[in-house]
Amino acid sequence: MNILIIHNYYKNRGGEDIVFENETKALEKQSSVNVFSFSVNNQETEGGILHQLKFLCKILSGNREIRNEILKIIKDKNIDIVHVHNVFPLITPFIYRFLKKQTGVKIVQTIHNFRFVCPSGLLFHNGKICKSCLEKGNFKPCISSKCYRDSRLFSMLYSYLIKKCSKSLRTNIDCYLALNNFAASVLINAEFPKNKIKVRGNSLPDVDKTERADGQHYLFIGRISQEKGLENAIKAFVELPECDFMIAGTGPLCEELQEKYKDYRNIKFVGFTDGETKQKLFMHAKAVIIPSIWYENFPMVVIEAFRYGIPVISNAWGAIDGIATNNVNALLAGTESDTEQERIENIINAVKTFENDEAFRIRLADNARKTFLEEMETEKSIANLINIYKELIK
Repeated sequence: MNILIIHNYYKNRGGEDIVFENETKALEKQSSVNVFSFSVNNQETEGGILHQLKFLCKILSGNREIRNEILKIIKDKNIDIVHVHNVFPLITPFIYRFLKKQTGVKIVQTIHNFRFVCPSGLLFHNGKICKSCLEKGNFKPCISSKCYRDSRLFSMLYSYLIKKCSKSLRTNIDCYLALNNFAASVLINAEFPKNKIKVRGNSLPDVDKTERADGQHYLFIGRISQEKGLENAIKAFVELPECDFMIAGTGPLCEELQEKYKDYRNIKFVGFTDGETKQKLFMHAKAVIIPSIWYENFPMVVIEAFRYGIPVISNAWGAIDGIATNNVNALLAGTESDTEQERIENIINAVKTFENDEAFRIRLADNARKTFLEEMETEKSIANLINIYKELIK
């Protein structure tokens, strides 16, 4: 079975890029499949006005150069299945109809975000959940609000691409891999064919050293941006001066928040971390805080936390509620309509619960590790993916 895996890298490296790389490497180790990959990078869109105009013309015409490269690989390597992670913007969503028409190859699409129904991919705008385009059945709200990159031009471009390819996105893809039940429900409500949707979450390989050290701090790790809701967590730890809160990551709000809370000794910004430094942050954590104010999809930080046997504190709505389980491997609270103060209080109460009942926290930590081994470890996840491939080409 010959598999071609396709991905359009983001300008700023993120979780989708990591999943693409990890899954490709894991599949390459399997004797039952031959794996090929094709990728492009959004950094190629950088440049002056003439370069940008050339880029726009390429995208609007379906980027013939790229699609012909992909077609050549499919024919030369006798590809059975094309597994797509991201096509925006360089590969373009025109690729699905093109490949079906030219080759009839089976196409699998991992749904990493909500871009098939929301040009920004987030269902989030101006600091809150936004379903305007879904409810109205068109993308006028996205364009008028400049949802994508705060740019009317790019909002129009993405809206046009999704609208133009709307039928193709529903007919030319043979299998949608939703990362959780919530994401699957969004597709179904947007009239994507239910019989083509399968739920399969992200995964990570296990690590050699997973023994937890003594719990020293609570941890946020990720992009420091509005939708992540980090300031709510910081405000919670302002009220918990005896508890250390480590913040690892970078993003557009990093400097602003760092300056605003610099006088609180228990709140520490440590910047981008990787490797052994990141591992130590997890191993010494009492819990990982995920204070997102958007739906999320399948944040890799949940898998990383569970891999080290660390429970999470997060929302009881959106995707997280289907990935972690309250009072089993996590403390989840609140509703989508909670006020900012209610979200802050939910975090405070969860931290106090762990601080006052160490045995309970350890029990959730043990369950987190068990969840990882049973549901999120790469070897088992890849076996499931290969079975999905086999079903498609029967």
